[in-house]
Amino acid sequence: MSGYDECAELSYIVLRPAECCTVFEITPVMFFNRGEFIPVATVTDRAQARTPDAVTERIDDSTIALTFAVPGGANKPPVLTTVTYSWDESAGEVIAAEPEPEATQIVGGDANGYWCPTPESNDRYGCVTIALPTATYDSGDTRELTDRGDLNGDGGTAYIAPGAPFGTFYPAGTPITLPDYYAGSDLPDQDRIWNGQTAIMLVRQ
Repeated sequence: MSGYDECAELSYIVLRPAECCTVFEITPVMFFNRGEFIPVATVTDRAQARTPDAVTERIDDSTIALTFAVPGGANKPPVLTTVTYSWDESAGEVIAAEPEPEATQIVGGDANGYWCPTPESNDRYGCVTIALPTATYDSGDTRELTDRGDLNGDGGTAYIAPGAPFGTFYPAGTPITLPDYYAGSDLPDQDRIWNGQTAIMLVRQ
């Protein structure tokens, strides 16, 4: 998919948009300012939505709205999120803006603890300690989490990090229907945090 225009203040190219892939295949987005590639603005952790409801819109010469897809849960359609990208001439950079998640109360919940990815996970970050609302990776990187509740009606509790979903917490005894693109199988006798967009399953240590 391409919205490239060498004359526009901001344009883009979506890589790997082929229909052969799942709707959640990560599809990097490259941005250009008057035809000049902006490497630091490249989006590398999202799946460009390829459903009939997905709308990519050029708002003006320097602003583009792109739609991304997040798994909606077992037997549910993907959740679509629209992010607006604008070229800031004075700052010389691309500014991303997306809707703020609805305000919800952070609950202590059973997600607190130390979690590590399964061997089958498409992992880039390693183990993480959760002390809600903060998730701290062993590398020192942190994410502030927002509790979105049971978005999918499947007994899980969804947590959103700034800019992307963090994962859905499923307590032991709550099975997960996993997609074909995840190489592993469910571990229903353990507490799990599943991120369908990145194909990462975290298990409590």
